Amino acid sequence: MHGHNAVALDLVTYAPSGKCYTLIGEELDENGNIVDPTKVEWKSGEAFSTPLGLWHSHHNESDQEDAWIFPVQDASQSYVSSSRIGRNILELVIT
Repeated sequence: MHGHNAVALDLVTYAPSGKCYTLIGEELDENGNIVDPTKVEWKSGEAFSTPLGLWHSHHNESDQEDAWIFPVQDASQSYVSSSRIGRNILELVIT
């Protein structure tokens, strides 16, 4: 779970079909989960945006394949906690 101080453009270079997504929302509950999140499904070769100041978490529910995203942003990140579901999500971050 993390947030950005600027908008990030995330290019999905590879994601197992139907297995990867990002949850995005404005606030966290007492357990650190996003309250009423919007779910963005990943598709290889497509891009999505993670807005300024919103909490989000990336998920890969595949137990067989890694997923790759290429996020482009111009500011630092704020991490509150980190968790993984299924296989790894590999990020190359250029700030």
